[in-house]
Amino acid sequence: MTDNMGSKEFGLWCALPKNIETAWGCRAILHDKYETHKVYRRIKGRRTLDFKEERRVYVDFVWDRQSCYGTESNRQALLRLLRKGGQKKNPLDRAFKEVEKLAKKYQIGGTVSRTHTLYEKNGVTVLGDTNASGGYIYIIAWADNHVLEAEVKKENKRLANAEKKKQREINRKKRELRAMFLKDSSLTRVCVESPIYGTTPEIAKAQYGITPDVIFLRSDDWSLGAPMKFAEESDNLWCDGWVGFVTKNDNVKYISPYGTRDLISEIEEGQ
Repeated sequence: MTDNMGSKEFGLWCALPKNIETAWGCRAILHDKYETHKVYRRIKGRRTLDFKEERRVYVDFVWDRQSCYGTESNRQALLRLLRKGGQKKNPLDRAFKEVEKLAKKYQIGGTVSRTHTLYEKNGVTVLGDTNASGGYIYIIAWADNHVLEAEVKKENKRLANAEKKKQREINRKKRELRAMFLKDSSLTRVCVESPIYGTTPEIAKAQYGITPDVIFLRSDDWSLGAPMKFAEESDNLWCDGWVGFVTKNDNVKYISPYGTRDLISEIEEGQ
């Protein structure tokens, strides 16, 4: 089943509780085999080649044999919970390790169908069953509803704070741009010729009689002023590098992000 809620193509979905609407599932490969290795033994002072048979049990997770069902925000929240703790310590890695332990004890195998609880902690549950498939292990994982809701709220709060921080940074750049018209010496360069040729604000004013009508600001605080006739050419110099711009006609009239496309907003007039 696949739609805007995700899919239920892979996993032990039959074991999902009825009150749970968001879950993650997969079909992994359970390897349980004997491998022969060369070993060297010292017998009566002589180095002798021998062979040792060793049982090897491990789970092979295939990335395109997984599915997740639920609303977009809930799916992302669940995936964060399943990855929480880092490599080898997150719920999924611990669940796969539990499969290996059970297989080594012959409590789980390819010819017997029995559902095992592989992980259950902090509101996160992972179940597994081979379904007598002869080599596969089917996994289903979910978080209790209240745990999932808390994770969604936490992420929404983080995104809101990130947006506020981004807006504060934009406002800081705007204030810097305003100040540059009051103090030309804070400019890095002023464009005085086409094709682009820039010089210091003092030389631009003294030798070329040019004061900027527009100032562009880069993320590293490098700035470029230009008369309006060179404005478009100056913008194209670092089209994706500018974080803001401001123009002047007697006073600051327009201030808006410029050049960096993900920051572009409507030009604010009268500022």
